[in-house]
Amino acid sequence: MSHRKWISWLVAVLPIALGIIWIVLALLPYGTLRTFTDSLMPDHNFNSLKSWNAGVFKALFGVGGLVFFGLAAITGFRCWNLIGDFFKRLWVDARRFFTSLRPQKSEYGFLGAVLVIMLLAVIYRLEHLYSSLHHDEAYTYVAFGRSLFAAVTDYHLPNNHVFTLYWFISRQKISASSLG
Repeated sequence: MSHRKWISWLVAVLPIALGIIWIVLALLPYGTLRTFTDSLMPDHNFNSLKSWNAGVFKALFGVGGLVFFGLAAITGFRCWNLIGDFFKRLWVDARRFFTSLRPQKSEYGFLGAVLVIMLLAVIYRLEHLYSSLHHDEAYTYVAFGRSLFAAVTDYHLPNNHVFTLYWFISRQKISASSLG
């Protein structure tokens, strides 16, 4: 092996070590992972890691470890020019893609209709924006409005959905207007 090849593998040792550490973190049980992440914080309390979302953190650590292994391989085999070529081609393709998104003259009528419908929907929504919540909507907000993560992942009740609150408000307005 040439001297230059040895240097590239020597530089690759750091990403290999980081990759191993991150893969080990992905394989740790929750209690050990919680202790480790708590030790990294100044107040020794990492609030984001809970038992119910530890799998997400483990998956992120595993993917991070694989990325570090990929960086080590690229560094060791001196393949950085392939990465540069990839991003050059990606830039050219992205430019071509976004240029093709411009509407054609035949699509202007459809786009105008969509924009008018959207404008009317915004005006209708603004009209009822400050109306009061009823029992079901209020409970949904209190139970699932803690965070976006809770709203997207917690389905222990059948009426929880990201758009449930809007749907209930719209439904209540329709039924109230049809009665009066």
